[in-house]
Amino acid sequence: MTDDRMLQEAIQAIKTGQRPRARDLLTRLLRIDQNNVEYWLYMSAVVDTQKERIICLENVLKYDSENETAIRGLVLMGSMPPDESLVPVTPQKEREWDTDQIFDVGEGEGIVPRKQTGTRLDMAQSITLAVTAMIVVSLFFIPGIINSFYSGDKLAQNRPGLGGPLFTNTPKTSQQSSETPSGYVPPPGAITTPTPLSIRPETEYTPTPRYVNTPHPDDLTFDTAMRALDLGNYEYAIESFTEFIQSEPTALDARYYRGLAYLWNEEYETARDEFIAIIEMDDTFGPAYVGLAQAWLAINPEWIVGDELYTAISVSPDFIEAYLEKAKYWLFKDDPTTVINDAESALAINPDSGMAYYYLAAAYLMLERPVEALEAAQKAQELDATIIENYLVLGQAMVENDRVLDAMSPLQTYLSYVEDNSTAWYLHGRAKQAAGYHQDALDEFDKAVELQLDLFEVNYYRGISYMALNDLENAIYYFDVAVHQFPKWLEVHVALTEAYYINEDFELANKTITGYEYNMTEEQQAIFYYWRALTFERIGIPGQALSDWNFLLDLPTEATTSEMRTTALNHVQQLRATETPTLSPSRTPVITMTPIP
Repeated sequence: MTDDRMLQEAIQAIKTGQRPRARDLLTRLLRIDQNNVEYWLYMSAVVDTQKERIICLENVLKYDSENETAIRGLVLMGSMPPDESLVPVTPQKEREWDTDQIFDVGEGEGIVPRKQTGTRLDMAQSITLAVTAMIVVSLFFIPGIINSFYSGDKLAQNRPGLGGPLFTNTPKTSQQSSETPSGYVPPPGAITTPTPLSIRPETEYTPTPRYVNTPHPDDLTFDTAMRALDLGNYEYAIESFTEFIQSEPTALDARYYRGLAYLWNEEYETARDEFIAIIEMDDTFGPAYVGLAQAWLAINPEWIVGDELYTAISVSPDFIEAYLEKAKYWLFKDDPTTVINDAESALAINPDSGMAYYYLAAAYLMLERPVEALEAAQKAQELDATIIENYLVLGQAMVENDRVLDAMSPLQTYLSYVEDNSTAWYLHGRAKQAAGYHQDALDEFDKAVELQLDLFEVNYYRGISYMALNDLENAIYYFDVAVHQFPKWLEVHVALTEAYYINEDFELANKTITGYEYNMTEEQQAIFYYWRALTFERIGIPGQALSDWNFLLDLPTEATTSEMRTTALNHVQQLRATETPTLSPSRTPVITMTPIP
């Protein structure tokens, strides 16, 4: 099917109320050309939530910053302030017709209406009017604008989201101030060390093709109920499904969709009872078990619903929502291996499931497999750009893969919808820091800590930005806090040593680095010897410094940098050329130097 024909079929599907089919066609078109403004405009009219609609229109502005249709839609939804310069788009104004111009009046004849010449709109106006009208209609049916992360959909306030410890890598230390003490040697690249980070994003409902799809061709009540359900008018959907069920009490599909309407309308106990009633009528109706699990979790997020989800899969093995719900459940329970199995099962049913790839990405992050996490998050983004929480996971994965600057864009998108997630502010602060916006980074770190007091790793990154801003007092304070919070994290010891060194507190610098006594990789040993040698020289113990430089040079070349080896060779040469008098034991501590295992 050609792109033009696919678009025309999508438009026809919109006109006839077949929104799932229209969305499917438009999704396929966007995979072919994500820069097509027209595709995004029509997609904005068929997505299910306010957040999705805003994303679509923002994508229009991304490729056409002055598109009046998108601006007008975003203004209608409160996402943009009104632009008084915009002129409302209306059909060409009609003339005021006189009676004899409207009607043909002939002798001996009655009044006959005259055919009026049609007014044809150009393509741009047609799209504008159609899409704006559809947005207005959707806004009429859909409940109020969503403002909070925890009210992302009708289940979000009470159901569990994703969970488990994710990890981030520490970046290289910032460049030092140009105002450095004499004899200061710039440090080589630092080491990456994983540090803990928690994240539990909610999951936005993304519709899939109807699994329960019993045709009711002669009943307008059922069709009306389904349209109301799709548009988010849950109370009207419940009334219409109830009216239909009175005439067909054994219609399980109507009862199932009424259960979903109760669920999304936050009538959780009623939804639970509806799904239980369906199971009592037919215990092989798999979707009802999934609905029951969702209702139980909405009532109590800690509820154990494994049995319901396993049963759903056993009786309806081709129901993709069962695998997706199970993946979400086990991610919350910190079982990423099971999540991956369920996500892969979902992809076996629908290889284009963006939600399945989203769960894969989150699970891979939990397993500290950043490369696979990034691939899965990028695939989820490609397949479904409306999954809000994937922007956070994508940003996290980019940070994990040392693409901190690249993480800024998806994290900014996420924060434009979700303002109360500490992890997002923390990661976005990391991206700001990497871009050199250190005061902005500090502000965002403060927001992260306000939301999550135990986000201790922020102290290290605060120190980096303060040092870049030449505020050594605050840098030393936060590095010192981080050293006590993470005594095994070499990076913070090196950062505090460096800050003391720049501040010419050489005794404290030496004490900090020599106080680290944990096992290290060869790369870590290299930077450890580097800084310990520098500080030994500055406190007047050249013999110990010479030993450390030699230890560094004995390490494999790949464990060091060329800068480190050049510095070490220069210092060894200088120390050997300088005759150093033997120091009295009373003046110099006796330190037995041995290579670190």
